[in-house]
Amino acid sequence: GVGEPGAAAAGEGEGRRALARALGLPVRRPRATLLALALLALAAVATLHGRGLRAELGVEQLVPRGDPLFARYEALSARFGRDDNTAFVFAVRAEADWFTPEGARRALALTRALGAAELVLEVVGPATATVVHDEGAQLWVGPALTEARLAALDAPALARLGAHLRRERAWAGRVVSRDGRTVGFAVRVRDAWRGAAHHAAVVAHVERALAPFAGQGTEFLVTGGPPTQHAYRGFLRAETPAYALGALLLLALALGATFRSAAGVALPLLAVGLALLLTLALQSLVDLPLNLLSSAVPVLVLVVGVSDAIHLLARYEEELAAPPATGSAPGAPPGAHAREALGRALVATARACLFTSVTTSSGFFLLPATGIPMLADLGLVIGAGVVLAYLVSLTLLPAALALLPPPRPSPPPAEDPRLLALGRAVTGRPGRAIALSLVVLAALLAGGAPRLRVESRVVDDLPLDHPVVRTRAAVEARMGGNYPLTFLVHPAGGRDPTRDPDLLARVAAFQAALEALPGPPVLSGSRSLADYVGVLWRGLGGAGLPPDEPALAQVLLFLGDAVLDETVDREGGALRLPLQVYDRGTAATFEFLARAEAAFARTVGDRARLEVQGFTYLAHRTHRDVVRGALTGFALDFALVAALVLALFRSVRLTLLAVVPNVFPMLCTLGFMGLAGVELRIGSAIVFSVVFGVAVDDTVHFLVRYHEERRRGLAAAPAAVRTVATAGRAMLCMAFVLAAGFAALLLSRFSPNQALGLLMAATVASGVLGDLVLLPALLALAGRRDGAPA
Repeated sequence: GVGEPGAAAAGEGEGRRALARALGLPVRRPRATLLALALLALAAVATLHGRGLRAELGVEQLVPRGDPLFARYEALSARFGRDDNTAFVFAVRAEADWFTPEGARRALALTRALGAAELVLEVVGPATATVVHDEGAQLWVGPALTEARLAALDAPALARLGAHLRRERAWAGRVVSRDGRTVGFAVRVRDAWRGAAHHAAVVAHVERALAPFAGQGTEFLVTGGPPTQHAYRGFLRAETPAYALGALLLLALALGATFRSAAGVALPLLAVGLALLLTLALQSLVDLPLNLLSSAVPVLVLVVGVSDAIHLLARYEEELAAPPATGSAPGAPPGAHAREALGRALVATARACLFTSVTTSSGFFLLPATGIPMLADLGLVIGAGVVLAYLVSLTLLPAALALLPPPRPSPPPAEDPRLLALGRAVTGRPGRAIALSLVVLAALLAGGAPRLRVESRVVDDLPLDHPVVRTRAAVEARMGGNYPLTFLVHPAGGRDPTRDPDLLARVAAFQAALEALPGPPVLSGSRSLADYVGVLWRGLGGAGLPPDEPALAQVLLFLGDAVLDETVDREGGALRLPLQVYDRGTAATFEFLARAEAAFARTVGDRARLEVQGFTYLAHRTHRDVVRGALTGFALDFALVAALVLALFRSVRLTLLAVVPNVFPMLCTLGFMGLAGVELRIGSAIVFSVVFGVAVDDTVHFLVRYHEERRRGLAAAPAAVRTVATAGRAMLCMAFVLAAGFAALLLSRFSPNQALGLLMAATVASGVLGDLVLLPALLALAGRRDGAPA
């Protein structure tokens, strides 16, 4: 039985016998083990049903915890409102201008309908925007449209008002399009209604408000933070089950081709399925939120977790091929040999699988080192899933196999002749094998590394035909860019910016310089106190901007608090310039910001300091810094894995030899990423934090088997050959199954999942190449050079 694994293990010490006794519990008590696992599954289902999983897709998930820039963003948001908690409604009329008596009445009615909810703080649009308009007999400063003004303004006056709004920078492209056929309503949501729990309510309110106006020659485009995040969640919720099911199907096909038995398919899938269920229940209990990358969790847990079951089943088949232990009693009952083989397989694989599970999970557990909450939460969930998959595999599979009829005695050969030939070729000329591996690596790096780009766009994760993407494109075509970015101008010496006409003139010159910047268009529009002051000053008969402080004070008195509250950070003593920008990607955005800073230096100089803020800046800065986070995670993972391998084998030389072939797949993946055109972003950067842990799995199994062969007295090269010929089959099987499982992510229409699936499949392929070619060549070369054990 498992408690007494036979003569082959008799001399391996009390520690190994204790391990065998502990591992043998599921085999000795299979029904009790399966019952306990079933109760755990029921508890997990009850937990998920009762608590559920909350989702968080806000900017907080992108910005490193404790980031002072984000703290500043939140402080400004408390004073001016969050730029990621606004729903934008754009109303498009195909043929009629909005600034007609009938159009103005509809715009006012829309404003009231959109504002008629407790969750709405205010609606800024063509009716409520504070305007400064010379109407001939008088100068109007106040809301653009009210019931009283509609009664007082005739059709020509409304047409002049519309032309004025389309012409002035403060309103053009924000509340009205250049052709007058599109108007925009910014529905600012109260902070108490911020977050994923309220997005559905925001969307429902907007839909109810617009319903009475639909089908009257008006098309509505709805975008902004709450609607976009709500759409993202709906998209991922609908798509995740499809490719999770695809992963199960591909895993089933790969397992069937590998083991050619119903048990070889059903048991690993049952184990990883239970592990996934327990993982989600644990995620619910500790309240780790779902995020944009969480849709990959089911596939990653299923695929990464199945490796332990594969190694256990492969070793079980190999032990079944061996003759019964010499200590077995004559006339032993049928199945005794199978039970004995299961015991030996458990003892042989449990320790190696423990280390591989630890190394794999460490890659995920170290993702919090990136500082990015989205990656941190994802890493903790998947890391826990890998550990749970190990525990479930080493309890469920032995218990089930102990109850199933023993397999027929027709096992595969212990040594695969093709792998045996590969091992001899690699160890016979190790220098050539190493050189060939380096040539492959150099070719990948030379072709791919120069093409790597840190790049992202806000809605680039969704397919081109998704409504969110189509709506964004339609909005940009009619109104220009709609992503929020904010410049703050801090006067030198702490001067009051509302009492500095020269600074105001310089800010106006800065805005003009922004509009004239070369390169791809990023800026769509900007507004500042200078815009409002200039309109009013010209209405009073002046030219340009007020020339002195008394004139400026007079204009500001006319404008009132509404304009100042929008364009001046009174607490911080700075001028505020809200910008609308196009979503041109990380590189274009930072190129624009660099040119903007140069323009600021030319136009404003040392009279003030420029500060950049806003959701768009925070999101792109995170994507720009993702390389640093990825390298940090990889460096920590590298150090931890090296320490674990050293603890396992207690040999510095063997540790160094193990680490080298696992840097190989990481660099291969880096080159492949460039060749495949996969941009380096938060989703794809996960690969660099986990690739080392995943790739080292086969290395640990290889070295454990190699260590066994050395203890049997084989020299380095023959031990490496036999390891390739025996353990190599399980390694190839696992690589085949893992690649098939990761390929399920290619079924997703969510681009981060597609990139992750492609890169992880490439990692698995290059990892098995490193372990079956580069590693045995290094072991053979080290043994040849000094004749000492490697």
